[in-house]
Formats: sequence, structure tokens, C-alpha cells
Amino acid sequence: PGPRRLLEQAALIFEKLASEKMYHPLLTHAQAMTSLVSVACSPAPATAESACSALLQLAGDEANDHAFQSSELAILTDLALSASSETAGAAAGEAVAQIRARHRQRKLTLKEKNTQARQLRLQTDAHLAAKKQVQAQKAGKRQEAQEHRQYISDWLGPLTRKKKAIAEKAALAAAGLQD
Repeated sequence: PGPRRLLEQAALIFEKLASEKMYHPLLTHAQAMTSLVSVACSPAPATAESACSALLQLAGDEANDHAFQSSELAILTDLALSASSETAGAAAGEAVAQIRARHRQRKLTLKEKNTQARQLRLQTDAHLAAKKQVQAQKAGKRQEAQEHRQYISDWLGPLTRKKKAIAEKAALAAAGLQD
């Protein structure tokens, strides 16, 4: 068999393996992906269709997104426009569309998570600032009450009747003892 026949057989094998999910980890290794994309570029329509079908099946599973690097996506994008058959081109285009849609969705999800985290941080900061403000107000009121008590004690304390009576008794006692 010539190289063309080998490519056809390889494409059929890739398509058969891609149809069963348990072989996806084997097919998504860098060397296997390079081979699969190379076979998809075949000028033989049946070979390109089988390889692009395998790529579409791999692209259908989000777990395989890591295997589709920018170079593979660029080749598949070109294949979507210039494949040797319309069916192969459609499969390549659909594979690229699925992968890019998931990339966009992940970016949006990441942006949403970052926005939510930022909003949560702002809420937490606002809550902490309000708590500090309340604590400062309480400390200010405590200080004010303590100063008020001290003022009353300083000015009115010596003039109270009880303290006056104690002072008079002490003075009389001192005078009585000295006599």
C-alpha cells in the first residue's frame, strides 16, 4: 500500500478511536494531535473527512480542549475554508467553533468570578470600615463620659455635704485633740 492508502487507514483508525471516549487521552497527546491534523490536511476527500470527523468528536468533549493549541486551531480554521471536501471543511469549522465558544465561556466565567470576588472584597472592606467607625464612636462616647465624670468630680466633689461634714469633724477632732 502506498502513502495515500496509509493515510486513509490512519484516518479511519483515528475516527474509530475518537468515537470511543476511552481513547481520547491517547489521541489528545501532542504527537497524536499533530498526526491527526496532518491527516486531516490530506487531499483525498474521504481521508480528510474521516480525520476531520475524529477531530470534531475530540472537540465535542471539553476535557480535550487542552489538546487544541493555537497552531491546531489555526490549521483547522484554514481547513474549514480549504479542505478537500465540503464535509471535512464543515467538520473542521464546527470543531473550531465549539472550542472557541468554550474558551469564550471560560473567559466570561473567569471575569464573572473576578467581578464577584471584587464586589465581595468591597463589601467586606465597607463592613470593616463601618465596624471601625462604630468602635471609634463608642470609644469617643466612653471618653466623653469619663471626662464628664472627672469634671463633676473635680468641681463638685469637694463641695458635697458629706465631704464637708467629714472635713468639719476632722477639723473639730484635730482642734479637740490639740486643746
